[in-house]
Amino acid sequence: MKISDIIFSQYLSERERKAATKQIAESEERGCDRVECEYRKTRLELKWLRKIRDYLNELFAELAIVGRTNLKNEQVHFFPKEEFDEVTGKGAGIVTAVYNLETDLSIYADKETVEEIAANPKLLLFLMVLHEAVHSEQYHKFFAFKEENCGKNRLTFEAHRLGYFNQNIEENDFNSHEHFRGFNEAITQRTVLKIIKKHSAELIGFFKIRDKEKLKEYLEEDAAEYSDEIAVVDKIAETLARKNKETKKAVWQRFAKGSFTGRMMHLREIEKTFGAGSLRVLAAMQSGIKPPIINSKNYAKSSTKILRFFSLSDQREKDKIALEILNQRERFAYLQRKREAEK
Repeated sequence: MKISDIIFSQYLSERERKAATKQIAESEERGCDRVECEYRKTRLELKWLRKIRDYLNELFAELAIVGRTNLKNEQVHFFPKEEFDEVTGKGAGIVTAVYNLETDLSIYADKETVEEIAANPKLLLFLMVLHEAVHSEQYHKFFAFKEENCGKNRLTFEAHRLGYFNQNIEENDFNSHEHFRGFNEAITQRTVLKIIKKHSAELIGFFKIRDKEKLKEYLEEDAAEYSDEIAVVDKIAETLARKNKETKKAVWQRFAKGSFTGRMMHLREIEKTFGAGSLRVLAAMQSGIKPPIINSKNYAKSSTKILRFFSLSDQREKDKIALEILNQRERFAYLQRKREAEK
């Protein structure tokens, strides 16, 4: 189902562009290669991977998206703790699952840590893989370029966009400027929770959960990581629905569909509704917040302020919040957008 685009460096020849296109296409095949240190999947895990594919295909049908999931069993890899940290480069305990967009388009999960920390590790592993599986189906865009390595130029590629999340890529200066990370995570996690709610009766039996209330506990715990981001997007959806005389569900579906198709033009409605610069504030969630905030326990406070920004009608108060939380680059862009709107 995944839709991909490629941006080519201006320095690439036609032959190099074809080679880069082939390299990116082959990256998904590499993601299915077995890694020596990974766990072999159990029968139950293979069974719920089939469930995930079924759930994703149901989602695409509901959103009127043509195509079926590309997710393969071999694309999902379960690791012991140390090996997971090594293959992903993540610090111990910080992250327990990733969609490895940078090299081989596969899903890595720290199964050992999950088994140590979770009351129901089988369910938590399922929820984590489902979240990353949604990411794997979202719209992809890559940047192909030549990288200097030991005096030689090597043809390579980097992720430019995943769903709504995008990086403003400049050669030799990656990951320095990004937008919509928090928005994309909110869309992804809410999509996961919607799938779980729809199939809760089946999952209760599948994972031997005592009752619906117990499943609700697990879901609330799993949603906590992105609950602030979901609250912001839910407020936006509520306001747009009221303005356009549609349901909040319809707005959420439009947001979800755009993450898979790559279409973003509908987000202009946010700028029209909440004022010039508001899209910059949304794009900065998890991406363009001042370092002292994002690197401290006060990060949650910035999400609360973003929610307040989208709840206020007083433009002066909104400007005050934006200038308080945005980093220098995004603050400049916010003010520039406001000046353009005033002309």
